[in-house]
Amino acid sequence: MGLGSHILLIHFPNKPLSLQNDESMDVGEEASSEASAIEMAPAPATTTTNTTQTSAKVDDYVVIEYEGELYPGRVLDVFDGGVQVSTLAKCQGIGWKWPHPKDVLHYCWADVQCVLQSTDVTSVNKRGFYKIKCEMLEKKWGA
Repeated sequence: MGLGSHILLIHFPNKPLSLQNDESMDVGEEASSEASAIEMAPAPATTTTNTTQTSAKVDDYVVIEYEGELYPGRVLDVFDGGVQVSTLAKCQGIGWKWPHPKDVLHYCWADVQCVLQSTDVTSVNKRGFYKIKCEMLEKKWGA
């Protein structure tokens, strides 16, 4: 009994779709090579005007969109598909604070809304509260 031609479709959130034709696989190889058949396709070329991809670097402050909300954070790592960012949490009336435990996630470049200037992030007090000067955040969260 032959397998014929199959297309393997794998989707990971915030990653490009992966298509692989397993036409050359025979029945005896199916189980042993199933894991090796799962590979991510290279990211497609885009014509986006998102300049944050080329300007965000480690230790920069950025604004991230996550589940429809905007959060400031510091870039911990940069990779081809995006950035790893530690984000701050909003504190009513005071500003922003680093949460405990840390909120560190990988974000794709489309989630990076802007890169902040270092002067846009200022310490408010010795308890770890910060004021972030950013029009996007002010519109979303208030002053």
